[in-house]
This record gives sequence, C-alpha cells and structure tokens, in this order.
Amino acid sequence: MEDLLNGGLILGCGGGGELQAGKAVIEEVFRNGKDFCLIDLDEIDGEGIYCLISYVGGGISEEEEDLVKDLKRTIEHPILKAAQELSRYLGKKFSGYYPSEIGAGNTIAAMFVAAMEGKPTIDGDTAGGRSKPETAISTTHVAGIQPYPVAIVNAFGEVVLIKRCIDDYRVETLSRYVSRVSGGRCAAARCAVKGKELRDGIYSDSISLAIGAGRVIRTAKGDPVSELIRFLNGKELFLGTVVDFVQEKKQGFNWGTISLSGFQNYKGMNYKVWYKNEHLVAWKNNEVHITCPDCIIIVDAESGKGLYNKTDDFHKGRKVAVIGRGAGDIWRTEKGLEIFGPGHFGFDLPYKPFT
Repeated sequence: MEDLLNGGLILGCGGGGELQAGKAVIEEVFRNGKDFCLIDLDEIDGEGIYCLISYVGGGISEEEEDLVKDLKRTIEHPILKAAQELSRYLGKKFSGYYPSEIGAGNTIAAMFVAAMEGKPTIDGDTAGGRSKPETAISTTHVAGIQPYPVAIVNAFGEVVLIKRCIDDYRVETLSRYVSRVSGGRCAAARCAVKGKELRDGIYSDSISLAIGAGRVIRTAKGDPVSELIRFLNGKELFLGTVVDFVQEKKQGFNWGTISLSGFQNYKGMNYKVWYKNEHLVAWKNNEVHITCPDCIIIVDAESGKGLYNKTDDFHKGRKVAVIGRGAGDIWRTEKGLEIFGPGHFGFDLPYKPFT
C-alpha cells in the first residue's frame, strides 16, 4: 500500500489527492481488521453492480470558506455515506467499486469504501492511469455510460441526490458547486452499472501500474528517475530547477503555472507547465511541448518521488524531472480528445500525440 501511495502520487500528474490523506484511511482499514482486494476486469461479475466513487474538490475563495466556518463536521468519511445513499436510492447492493482516477487520494478513497464493506476494487480507473481535474473527464463519458443518479455528501452531513441531469458536464457543474459550498470538498458516488456494461468504460490494470511505479523508486539500484521512466515506458522531457510556482484558488480548482530553469543537458533552457489541479499543458523554450490527455509527470530529480501541486513540494530551488507518458488509446479517439484535449481548456492548440 505504501508503493501504491507513492505510485499514485507519481501518476497523479500533480493532483489526485495528497499522500497523507490516503495513508490515514489505509491505516484505518487495517485498524478495523479489514483487507484490500483488487480484481481484474475479467473477474467482474457481469450482472453485478459496480459504483464509481471519488472526492470532488479543489481551491475555493475566502468568501466560500466563510460559508462553512461555523458549521460542525459530523461525518468523518463522507465517501462511505455517499456509497450508502446511492445504494439505498437504487435499492441495490454494490458488488464492488472503482476509482475515478489514479492518485494518492482518490484511488485510495474507492479502495477504502470497498475494504470497509468487504468488497473488491476493480484494478482500473476512469482517467486512463492518471488524475484529471473534472468529473466529466472520464472514460465512462467516452463510453456513453449514464452518469446519474449521483449521491453527493459533505462533511457536515448534508446529502444531495441528483436523480437525473442533462449529461456528464452538468454532473461536474453541480457536484463542483456542492464542493465549493462545502469547504472545498465533497464525496460523490455515481456511474453505478452492471459489470458487463462497464468493461469498455474503464482503463484496466492502472492500480497495479501505480503499485509498480512506487516499487520502482523504492527498490531502485541505480537512478530512480531513469528506472521509473523505463518502467512507465515514458520519456525524459526536462530537468530543471523550480524558479516560480504560482497558484490561484478559485471555482473549486487550483490553477497555476510552474516555471523551471534547466540544468545538465537542459542548461540555458526554460520550461513552463500550466495546471488546473493537474498538469495539462507544457512549453519548452516558449514552444508547446506536450499537452493533455498525455501525462505530464513531475518528480524529484534525485528520489523520483512524485510532487503534488502545492508550494511546499514546488519550493524555489528544488530540482525536478519532467516525464512524459502517452495517453491511453481511448483518449486519442475523436470523442476522447473532445473531452480531454487542450481545446477543452480553452487552448487553440492541435493535439500532437506524445511518442
């Protein structure tokens, strides 16, 4: 599980939840004498119902923080309540769960619910072996899986049930607003479908991939970054020192840029990464270098440890390595690029597949 946490931080592309939160719920599972169980796609019960579970949230304004400053937190794990509320509404027991993305927080959130209920987690995710900023950016969306009903729960015991909505984008808008008036985070359970309907809507084996990535940097005999790149079938994009980290919290997201100055073979060069919770577009020497849906992974240049988009991780002077990794085939389809290409974020840029 420690390897999964560290691998999730790497594949999270700057988002996906913080390691400390994931570690806390893992410890709670073990304190309760529970176990984590993963199943492969070919082990799914075709007639069983599987539920997508995740937290939704990000940066909020001071005015939004003031909305909850006097409220009492009554639920320690809203994620458990969200699963229970959706199950109750549907009148069906879930056979298992699957995470929305790979990250140190949201992957563990789904596994936590499954473990506490004595059920399995599917070894896969709906972001393509990475994290992503919006609920509508989902392989279930590409596959046409109905996103509603949705059960949303916050830490104050408030429950919102979306029985019907227009589409995945409205699920994102509605759940994001709830997170913004809930202190910046809420839990959501959605996309509860039969196993036979899910198989084309989930990216497989990505939890195992995260475990492997964490294991690589823990057991590396040589340079952890080089071994990690080989394991991920990725490519070194840049080696740089952090010169600036800018972040603005608004609209339920953390927005900003990371600026790097090159060293070693990249001396005299510059690199800039734009993020909306996760790294999405990067420029090398002021020219577009790589964009979503391909993965922009930033790790510590010495240890290979994944970095989360916060000031402590991207302090000035820190040496980092930028790694590129190609997106799964499902994202490179016409609909996949419409949902998760650079154009979705307002960039007038053609997508050029990373190789």
